[in-house]
This record gives sequence, structure tokens and C-alpha cells, in this order.
Amino acid sequence: MIDYAGIRMTEGQLIACERKEGVNDNMTKSHFHDFYEIYFLEEGGRNIIIESDIFSIEPGMFALKAPYVMHHSYGDLNVPFKRVVLYFRPNALTSKELRIAMENSTGTYRPDPSLQRTMKEVLHQLLEEENENPAFKQESMQSLLNAMLVSFLRKANNKEKSSNKHLIGEVMDYIHENYAENISLEGLAKKFYVSHYYLCREFKRLTNRTIVQYISVTRISNAQRKIMETDLSITEISNLAGFSNVTHFNRVFKKYAGISPSQYRKDYREIAKQKL
Repeated sequence: MIDYAGIRMTEGQLIACERKEGVNDNMTKSHFHDFYEIYFLEEGGRNIIIESDIFSIEPGMFALKAPYVMHHSYGDLNVPFKRVVLYFRPNALTSKELRIAMENSTGTYRPDPSLQRTMKEVLHQLLEEENENPAFKQESMQSLLNAMLVSFLRKANNKEKSSNKHLIGEVMDYIHENYAENISLEGLAKKFYVSHYYLCREFKRLTNRTIVQYISVTRISNAQRKIMETDLSITEISNLAGFSNVTHFNRVFKKYAGISPSQYRKDYREIAKQKL
């Protein structure tokens, strides 16, 4: 599934939204971006992984992810879904107080009927603005977004609890905290007192990926942050991300990011200059 709203954000939009539907259309890897995301589910069911937490959401629920938070979504086999995704940059928020309030809002929510109606109405208006592309489109979308977020924050006490605070959640937490170390399947199985087979099966069932894939994605995502936020060399970043040599790092980075680490840094700096 092509993320056209995401493409528009990389092209410089302040806010972008899009409605999509599908079946067996699952993300192959976790990712993060430098803007907020609201994922509002209209039909079907989806599983959302945010950092090391796994959530199941139903129609009318939504997930909110702050910038630089690792996440991905997937569905159960042959379960169709329809969702609206809304992206917005922190500077789309019109007040300092609103920006501060949104900083710790990452999670999934089950809005009450009133807030759910409000969100559906505003998302519909945002989609109309996006699709019709009228004059002052971004200004209109910014006003709609801020009004919706105020309604949300006034009732933001209905955050859902993660459904996975058991073995797999603990394994994911461990990977996030120790990705720079040498992590093996055998070592994880021994540490958590389970069989290698059971651990691999349960991890795949709950996250839709293998442990090896999850370790690689976690390392590459942290490397991406260091490429963007520091002036460390690619070799230094490779070591800090847990790779034994830079050649292997380059190969894995390109597999998951689509480009080399040096090209990723070059592209990011060019985009950063355009935003100034």
C-alpha cells in the first residue's frame, strides 16, 4: 500500500491525510517519522505495535504516535479494514500549551460517542480539503486539526492499556534496551526460561515478524536517529547500533531503509535545509 499522505509530508506539507482500505495488507517493518500520526480505524480490526507494546483496535478507536516513536500495524489473516491516517508536524499546533500536552499522548484510545462523532466529522472535512485542494488548504486543515485536538485532549483519559504485558512484551523491551549488544535467539530463550521454538512461534504470532527481523529493525531505526541527530561517522554509528562491521551495517541498512546510510544522511540534510 503506497502511503501518499506520507509522500506529501516529505514534499513539505504541514498536514496530510488519506483514507485507505485493504485486506492482508501488513507493514513489513517498524518505522518512525518526524511528525505525528493519528490512525483512525473505520472498519475491521488491526493490531498496532508502538515501541514494545501491542494493541488491538476496533472500529471507532484510534492510535496516536508522536514523532520518532517506532510503530507498525498489521491485521489478522483475511480480515478487511478501512482507516484514515492523519499526519501533522509539531509546528502545526498553534500554541505552546497544545504542543506540550501532545508530547506524551502516544497510545491507543477508545473515544466516547461524542468525541468519536467529532473526530469522524473533522476527519471527513480534512479529507475533503486534501482531495479537493482548495485555496488556503493547509490553513483550513490546520484550524480543523487544532480544534479536533483540543476536543481530544479534554477527554484524553481513555488511553487503552497494552494487551501484551507478558513474555513477548518483556522480550521486546529487552531488545529495545540492549540492541547494541550481541543478542541471540538462544540467549533470549535462556534468559526468559522458554524454549527456542516457543519463543519464536509466540513472537511471530504476536508481532507478525521474526525476532531476527525485529532486532535488525530496532538497530536500523536507532541508527537512523543517530544519522539525523548527530555528526558521528557512519562507522561510529554502525558500532553504536550493534553491528560488528560497517559493511554488514550498510547492507542491512539498505535492506530496511532502501538507501545507504550516507545517502540517508545526505537526503535528510537536504530536506532540513528546505524547511529553514
